[in-house]
Amino acid sequence: TATAQQVIDMDKKILLVGDPISDVIDLGTASVPGPYVVAWAISDLLDENIRLKLPLESTSVIIGQMIFFAFFVVLCFALLFKYVKQIQTKPLILAILAFLITLLLLFVYYKVILTFKAVIPIGQTLVAMLVAAALCWRFAHKFLVTGIAEGAQKYDIFISYSHGPKAAWVEKNVYEPLAAYRKPNGDKLNIFFDKKSIGIGEAFTSKYMWAIVDAKCFVPVVTDEYYGKNHCRNEIDLAVNRYVEKLININMLAFNYEAVPEPYRTFNYIEVGKNPNFIEIITSELK
Repeated sequence: TATAQQVIDMDKKILLVGDPISDVIDLGTASVPGPYVVAWAISDLLDENIRLKLPLESTSVIIGQMIFFAFFVVLCFALLFKYVKQIQTKPLILAILAFLITLLLLFVYYKVILTFKAVIPIGQTLVAMLVAAALCWRFAHKFLVTGIAEGAQKYDIFISYSHGPKAAWVEKNVYEPLAAYRKPNGDKLNIFFDKKSIGIGEAFTSKYMWAIVDAKCFVPVVTDEYYGKNHCRNEIDLAVNRYVEKLININMLAFNYEAVPEPYRTFNYIEVGKNPNFIEIITSELK
């Protein structure tokens, strides 16, 4: 009997002959059969490269992209810092949120660029964004001294004092009476007192500066050596800046007129020797 012969129609077809087992190409961390690579290349050519995405390699585009997205991280940080009061004193969280928001924008930008059959290199941009976020976190206190942070009013009172001869007096005669005080609703005052509020190993300067931002009332106990101490000077200078912006109240306690820092002698103060009821004066002015 005659055996019908099957004829393969090769009209307008390409026959690719290869060994996918022996002919293997290393592409990055993967091994791909060579015939597959050739087939993909031929397919793209036949389809006029409709699936081909070429990378943007323009140096100016890459640099501009890095600058824009790094700046956007800083902008997000500043806006979050100004308007989201609950996390104003948590710069690490602010930096992470600013980075994630910018990352979302970068993703949208990436998708838009894909519609133009192009691929953007994002490695350098991600590094620039990370550096910008890290710098925002590291230098967050610069935002603080600008006075733009309203604060979360976490603390009812911030007690500022020098760790000098009168330190024990301050704890016994200022901190302890205020800690024993009860608000009309029965609640205790939330007091920032460094000895009680700053743990071992915590960033001392950052901790008290952010606490001042979150305080309603600043109570400096000024002694002869008070303003000569760097930390005390930082505290009262920041508090006065915020007082000028009507962001905090100040009830200054002093042992004598000479102890009051010269730049602030126009402020009203309570001389503790002449006003033994100074605790009542402070608590009466609490909101």
